[in-house]
Amino acid sequence: MEKSINQLEIPFKCFENCKYHIFPQKEARKRVWQCNYGWIGELDYYQWSVQGYWGNSGVFKKAKKIGMDFGFLLHTSSKQPVTIDDAERILSKNSELEKGTFISWASRFNRIFKDDKGQEILPSELWPFYYLEVPDGMGVSRPAYKMHPDRTSFVIVGVDPDSPYDPGQVDWSLLLEKPKKV
Repeated sequence: MEKSINQLEIPFKCFENCKYHIFPQKEARKRVWQCNYGWIGELDYYQWSVQGYWGNSGVFKKAKKIGMDFGFLLHTSSKQPVTIDDAERILSKNSELEKGTFISWASRFNRIFKDDKGQEILPSELWPFYYLEVPDGMGVSRPAYKMHPDRTSFVIVGVDPDSPYDPGQVDWSLLLEKPKKV
């Protein structure tokens, strides 16, 4: 006889405002619905609620792999801002990036905030991260992106890898149900 699983207690690997945490599903669900930008990786579901705008989108379909990977890096990196050098090291496997390529990766992610005709459904000033230039260790200005510090983000990556639960045991649809008290 298989032991029943308390779905709400399954631990999830999460990033809240770019900081790593483990939360039970019940708490992760609450937090993903409370923030300005919420991302449920396993469901390819991204939602926003910022300054009166609310919406959601799939990430992979619009951003493709590199845009999705870049957005994930920004949403989960405790090192803010993320520079072109960081992206080279993490996403490009030490291949030198051109500034235009770096910017295009951010642009790919931001497609999720546009409709199929390319019209913004979330104004660009409300997107989760912004471009800036920061000095490197030698004082040379480097392209970078940074999450807006006055807005919140929450990413549910998946089941905590140290837990005994298998992702196949999770009722992922529970995460899409807005808790009654948010």
